[in-house]
Amino acid sequence: MLEREFAKQGEIKPVLGEETVGDSDAQTYTNTKDTDWQSHQQPVNHESHNLYSVTKNPNEKPLTGDGYSVTNGQVNKWYSSTMTDFFSKEDGAEESTSKNWFEALFKKTRLSVVKHEAPGLVMAPGSSPSREQLVVDDPQGSVVKQYVGTIESPNIYKEVSDKYLFTDEGPNQNDVKQVGIGDCYFWGAVLQILAHDPSKFTSMITLSGQTVNITLYHKEDGKWVSSTYSRPLGIGGVNCQYNEIAQSKAGNECGVRVDITTPCESAWNSTIDGTDCLIDRTDFYKAALWANCLEQAYSDFTRQHGQYGEGFTKVDKDGNKIPGKEEFESGVPNRCLNMFYGSKATNNGSFAKDAANHDKVLQTLVDFKAMLDGNGDFSTLVARKISGDPTNNGAHAFSIENVTLVDQKGKKIKYTSKVDLTTIDTKQSKLLLRNPWNNTDKTQGKFFEISLEDFLTSNEWTHLYSATVSR
Repeated sequence: MLEREFAKQGEIKPVLGEETVGDSDAQTYTNTKDTDWQSHQQPVNHESHNLYSVTKNPNEKPLTGDGYSVTNGQVNKWYSSTMTDFFSKEDGAEESTSKNWFEALFKKTRLSVVKHEAPGLVMAPGSSPSREQLVVDDPQGSVVKQYVGTIESPNIYKEVSDKYLFTDEGPNQNDVKQVGIGDCYFWGAVLQILAHDPSKFTSMITLSGQTVNITLYHKEDGKWVSSTYSRPLGIGGVNCQYNEIAQSKAGNECGVRVDITTPCESAWNSTIDGTDCLIDRTDFYKAALWANCLEQAYSDFTRQHGQYGEGFTKVDKDGNKIPGKEEFESGVPNRCLNMFYGSKATNNGSFAKDAANHDKVLQTLVDFKAMLDGNGDFSTLVARKISGDPTNNGAHAFSIENVTLVDQKGKKIKYTSKVDLTTIDTKQSKLLLRNPWNNTDKTQGKFFEISLEDFLTSNEWTHLYSATVSR
């Protein structure tokens, strides 16, 4: 069961459950530390059980304070301590009437909790258990003075369910958040698949009990063959950030999206802590664990079959390839499609976005948009951007989500492979890009739009990576 976050403390309620106890006709005294009970020498009719009533002070924790005894019809200070000390005394108390008085006054309750297998008594969201499903009266049980949490107002915890890989929305681009590892090229390819063929992930990533099975393709004897990578379900491994329910615990942003709109199930538990009976409810939520599990499987994949499933590239001093030493913190997205589709994916290559390739860039964008508007086969396109910071030599991959081409007259161009490239107005035409970081930055956040002119003229945008998938 995954780490949980405490969300809400429930009601604190004494076991007697009333504002006052005792005979309603008796004189009522307020139980506060400043009250001198010795000054109240009032008679008590033991035979009719006409006991003094004590009103609970809302500013004081219930059932704590000094102890008192009843002797010869008078209320006397017995000893100064907490009620815990009183309840720990056995039959050797000075006055049996004093013990009976407190027994009646505070309803000395002994309970036992009902044990359930982890994670607890599982129920549908919105359902509540009966008292007997959580606690039972037991003369041999633990002394309980108050409930911390009740069935009506329990202590609530939030936790990620380990029974699901996907949220109710299914796999989608909001599930992707690159953190901590330089595998933006890999996520760029994944984002393209999510844009065109999201059901691919529900078919290739499955859950069997607590084991996740992920199917990927690698090349063997010149042919693409599939193999399955199995891992325990959980949040951790390569992308070891926690879910957004407990971002504060992770200390930074997380890499797993949790759907916190409605829990998928709730688990109830009761425990005895000292003289408190805790009533807890843990609400479980679905999370997009598939993305985290996929990244972990990709780490295993690179060590067994190389970065793109086509063999190892690292060599020793003698030129021999070294298995298991592949690094994946840098790569090209167009070569990643084969690991998902095998021979159905075609790597169209990459090329620099420079003056010599001006028309090639435009034609690639036209072809990409034409396939976006069609059915069946689809094209993937990822752009590379280098940092504008001269002290940072890093580059980052962005998934191209959409292309809007406009002609010199301001009209949208009908997308076919025979578009006259000279009619494209690059200032009015737009590119919609998606950042694997999934952040909220206005210039390069989750989704952002730039003009084709800026894309063509900026020195920061350097390459395009293209691939085609046949279905």
